Amino acid sequence: MHIAIVDDLESDRRSLGDLLERYFESVGMNLAMDVYESGEAFLQRTTDSEYDLVFLDIFMKELTGMEVMKRLLKRARTCLRVNVNYYLLRVPLFTSLRF
Repeated sequence: MHIAIVDDLESDRRSLGDLLERYFESVGMNLAMDVYESGEAFLQRTTDSEYDLVFLDIFMKELTGMEVMKRLLKRARTCLRVNVNYYLLRVPLFTSLRF
C-alpha cells in the first residue's frame, strides 16, 4: 500500500509514520510511505492517483488539510483521504490501538 502523510509538524509526521509502520509490519503487509511538510509540497510533487491512502493534518498553517482535500478531489477520486487533527496523535487511545 502506498501512503502519504501531510503534516507541517515533524513530530506528528514521525508519530503517525511510526504507528503505520508498526501496524503494516504486524499484519505482514508492504508499505510505501512518503511524508510531506505542507499541503503545497504534497500537491506539487504528486500525481493524480499516486496514493492509496492520504493522511492530512487539517490545521496546517498555509494550506489546510481541508483545502488540500478539495484540490485533490478535483484531480483524483481513486485514493482514500483521512483528515487528521494533530491532537488525535496525542490521545493515548489512538497510539495504543490494536489493529
